[in-house]
Amino acid sequence: MKNKFKSGCALLLACLMTVQLQPLHAAGKSGSCGETVTWSVSGPNDSLTLTLSGTGDPDFYVPSEAPWSTYQDQITSVVVKDGITRISPLLFEGLSSLKKAEIAGSVESIGRRAFAGCENLKEVILHEGIRELDDSCFYYCGFSSIKIPSSAEKFGFGTFSYTPWLSAKMKAGSYVIVNNCLIAVSSSLSGTAVVPNGVLTISAGALSPYMCEFTQKGGHTGWSLGGHGTITTVILPAGLKTIDEYAFWGTRELEYVEIPAGIEKIGWNAFCGSTCSKVYYGGTEEEWEPFSSTVDFDLKENDNYTVVFDSSLSETPVTMYRLYNPNSGEHFYTAKTKERDFLKKSGWTYEGIGWYAPTASTVPVYRLYNSYSGDHHYTMKAKERDALIGLGWTDEGTGWYSDAKKSVPLYREYNSNMTKCNHNYTTNKAEHTALTQKLGWTD
Repeated sequence: MKNKFKSGCALLLACLMTVQLQPLHAAGKSGSCGETVTWSVSGPNDSLTLTLSGTGDPDFYVPSEAPWSTYQDQITSVVVKDGITRISPLLFEGLSSLKKAEIAGSVESIGRRAFAGCENLKEVILHEGIRELDDSCFYYCGFSSIKIPSSAEKFGFGTFSYTPWLSAKMKAGSYVIVNNCLIAVSSSLSGTAVVPNGVLTISAGALSPYMCEFTQKGGHTGWSLGGHGTITTVILPAGLKTIDEYAFWGTRELEYVEIPAGIEKIGWNAFCGSTCSKVYYGGTEEEWEPFSSTVDFDLKENDNYTVVFDSSLSETPVTMYRLYNPNSGEHFYTAKTKERDFLKKSGWTYEGIGWYAPTASTVPVYRLYNSYSGDHHYTMKAKERDALIGLGWTDEGTGWYSDAKKSVPLYREYNSNMTKCNHNYTTNKAEHTALTQKLGWTD
């Protein structure tokens, strides 16, 4: 009897071990989530793939009521098959274990907060065909890279807020531009924002100080509001077509904005919460009329903003390039691409675009050269130019034109400790402040 008991226990233990050694699989649950859309989960229980198939749009669900909500902590992959045309708002929000999502090219739009809160989502594959990425659709996702198809043409407010990808973009340059759409600006940008040429759309929230970014402090991951500093002036480029809803939301320090002729749409509440008091518009009063009811500058504080009609805004500005000579310490500024490229080949360091200048104005900036020291000097004062010529400097003509409206300050600093190459020119107020208040340069 004892042997039989032992044999029975051994058999039971063997069965249990066999069960434990078998991989755990889901029961292959599936169902409908729209008139012509179905869903299914498959794979190991701890690594499920949620697949949407069919045609058209899936239904709208609050996350806790989605038909796959039972598996929401086990879903690590989402596949949206060809035939689906839209991802509904909130559809995959809060799938905390989600690591990868692949969206077919038939999907034209991803709805508001569709993937919000998927903090472990590291890989997103989008295909050509996607047109719209709505408000916060990838909010708080974990990816540091994403390839956005060229078909994407509309981005909502905070589409990529709280993602490492957006943070890196905001820190790498002053403007985050995707497919000719400005979607965010750097958190360090202050004073004047000159939106680069080629931008066709100012997306929702792009210039709002409340745009968010991912930050790391003291080795720990943290989150903070990452909007720009204090922007007081915005100059929009010739060729701009659209200013989307809430594009300037909350710009409490904005004093004025330049809008070029040819603008086709200014979205409702584009300037909500802004205290801007003056608009320079490149078109006529008649052309402005359709926008007069949609441009709303926080009317509780600013019922009467002024529109100044200025046809010169339709001209494409001149790009001023900035270079640095590591041997002499000189900063050099030119609008000529051939001169820029020649100096780069000669060992000068190209530091990017310094600013944008008008094509012409009543205020020329004279450029002079000292053949003895190898130094260049720039001035708007004819008397200063003539005095330097009298001292042996070479007159190199007009380097560029200054804006007669003085819309963008160009700061000039002087270093009295240097005998040559002792002037610096910049539109960056932070650079100007650092040189004059911390490093001893004279304003």
